[in-house]
Amino acid sequence: MDTLAKGRFVGQLVPSSNRTVERTTEVLLGQYPGVASCYARIAYRPDGSGQPDVGYDAPAVLAAAEMLTHAEVEAICWNGTKGALDGFQVDRDLCAAATAQLGIPVTSVSLDVLDILRRLGAGRIAVISQGAVARTQRIGECFGAQGFPMVAMRSLGLTSNLEAARVTPATLTEAVRGCVADSAPDAVLIWGTNMPGLPVVAALEAELGVAVIDSCSVGIWGCLAALKLGGAPLANQGRIFGLL
Repeated sequence: MDTLAKGRFVGQLVPSSNRTVERTTEVLLGQYPGVASCYARIAYRPDGSGQPDVGYDAPAVLAAAEMLTHAEVEAICWNGTKGALDGFQVDRDLCAAATAQLGIPVTSVSLDVLDILRRLGAGRIAVISQGAVARTQRIGECFGAQGFPMVAMRSLGLTSNLEAARVTPATLTEAVRGCVADSAPDAVLIWGTNMPGLPVVAALEAELGVAVIDSCSVGIWGCLAALKLGGAPLANQGRIFGLL
């Protein structure tokens, strides 16, 4: 506890129907003694209500982020993937406003994934989404507009964000393998921070030879990058951490 009391802190903004962010973050930060995360939730119910169809309830999100600064966190990540569905600019606007208001780096999973894909030199991507086919196609279109065309996809057809937390490793493994078999993408995105993707990443990367990106893990990747902490302690948790 003495190490933690003197440690460094980051913040995670979490969708209110999410069960996975805190658990994934604690596993990853367990390899960084003296670094810990604080959490704040924003409204995103199991049916997806609580935020506008496009964009965010910005005052509420900024208020939640501001409360994280009461704990003197050094960086904040919005650990949700809605921004990709909305075309990314909404996340750029939100994060820029929060950074200016709070005076610390504020990022999002959607923006950090774009950075990761560029650093990997990945062009063609596959997307595994928890929702309907049309939703996955829209996500792929938005990534394509950023220079990362979607060449394969799997849609799990879930109607509740809460159901995503119950997706099994076997389901995700089958989906990733199927995407790679379909079109040999450079990277596969497990897209939805309530899907527990971290446990399957390392084994699938070793088996398939492509980057497998768990969107939930990206939330702490962005904070580690902001704190300029290297990724060596997480080398066995996915290729993305070798980019830090």
